[in-house]
Formats: sequence, structure tokens, C-alpha cells
Amino acid sequence: MKLPYKLLVISLVLFSSCTYSQEVEKSIFNIQTGVLGFWANNEVRLGNHWALHSEIGLDGSITTKEISGGEFPVFLPVISVEPRYFYNLPKRQANNKDTYHNSGNFFSLSMKWYPNWFSISQKENTRIGDDIFIIPTWGIKRNINWNFNYELGGGLGLGIPASNKEAGAILRPIYNILLRIGYKFY
Repeated sequence: MKLPYKLLVISLVLFSSCTYSQEVEKSIFNIQTGVLGFWANNEVRLGNHWALHSEIGLDGSITTKEISGGEFPVFLPVISVEPRYFYNLPKRQANNKDTYHNSGNFFSLSMKWYPNWFSISQKENTRIGDDIFIIPTWGIKRNINWNFNYELGGGLGLGIPASNKEAGAILRPIYNILLRIGYKFY
């Protein structure tokens, strides 16, 4: 009788660990840096494969002559909300690859707001208005170790001017390029 009981306990433990790891985690707080910028973000579980990624940070961009009169990097505050769908967690688990801290491939709809609070650039008084960006994005998130991770990905979306007061305010294409390394706090 001891052997069937042990097998039952082992199978329940293995089953529960497999089902848990195929789901996104309840909450992850992370800081990240990339080529142009740094961010603090949080991912909160919405469903088995869904997470809400929200962040605040300083986003860097290479501006164009049409927007600011010259090509140079400009850093702006950004507030972002992004529902993410991690679509390959069960496949990664089946192939014995790690899925902790939401390590997997994802599709998302990134919604970014650049408030016109301040900017950091080589040119003084560079302001890029209160624009809102909606960008469908594909990406991967992988762990380097328990605390460090990286994200790679990209997407193409639209920039929507918040006010039409500017002459020639139109919808414009915008790129979202993810090249980030991060540190997970909890």
C-alpha cells in the first residue's frame, strides 16, 4: 500500500508543478534598461496565458526632421499599458524549457502615452506633444538566471496626436523595438 500512495503523491506533485508553470505568474515587478531608455514595470496575471504589462519610464527615440527639426536622440517620459498573450508556455514546458517569470513568446497591443512634461535632448526646448501610440507587437522574454531577464521584439503601429492644435497633426507610423535587459525584484 505504501508504493501506490507514494506514486499518487508524486504524480500529484508533478501534475501541479506542470500546470502551474504553464500559466503566467501572478505579479512580477521588474526594472529594465535598453539601448535608449530605462523603465520600471509590473506584469499582473489576467488569465492562464494573459498578463497586463504596465510601465513607466524614460523612453529614447531618434527624432526626424519633420517632428523636431533635426535628427538626434530625445528622451521622453512614457506611461504604457500592454496586454500580453504568452502563446507558447505549454510547448516550452513540454520541451523542458523554463517558463518561470513568464519566459515565453508573446503577442501584445502596446498603448503608450508620452506626456508633454519634459524632454532630455541635445537641442533645447524639444517637445513632442501629448501623443498616444497604439502598436501591435511580437516579442520574446527569456531568463538569464533567477533575477535577470531580457526581451527582444518589435512592432509597427500608429501615433495619434492628442491635440489637433498643431498644424498638420496627422496619424503617423511608429516602431516599437524591444532590446531590453532587466532585473526582477519579486
